Amino acid sequence: MPKVIEGVRESILSFVRESVKKGENPTIEKIARHCGIANGTVFNYFPSKDMILATVILEDWTAIFAHMEKKLPAANKGEGLDFFYESLKGFCKKYKEIWASSYSDKGVQSALQKRHVPLRDQVGALLKQILPSLSEALYPILAETLLLLARDDSLSYPVWKEATLSLLTK
Repeated sequence: MPKVIEGVRESILSFVRESVKKGENPTIEKIARHCGIANGTVFNYFPSKDMILATVILEDWTAIFAHMEKKLPAANKGEGLDFFYESLKGFCKKYKEIWASSYSDKGVQSALQKRHVPLRDQVGALLKQILPSLSEALYPILAETLLLLARDDSLSYPVWKEATLSLLTK
């Protein structure tokens, strides 16, 4: 059984959080050096670097999602969509480089695909809070589109917002 050292797991996560804030994607070597441990010791706490990153991203998503859930009910429909979009956009921008460097890994692609539908459903549930009178079938479609808009700077959120709000008047 590997020796478990107090505080190392949190030290690893803290270092990776700070690295991500700086736009860096740290190596296992940098993580271990910062934490004062051997490279192999990192794997006593996480099975891979991708799992370290996934843990940081999930913690961040959980915090952002909780913030959005609190703020959304108080907003009107247009403001709610804007706030939601900006929150998603900021989240996607923060992790864009990390995702891009990880997409080539088949294991990461598989893990992302498995988590996509629950993510889309979470986004759809928040959209339902903002736009409660739409058909149930529209929420996954609107959520999928909003996620795509948040990731891709070449697409137009204002056009999507206008089209989405016009669904309420039909």
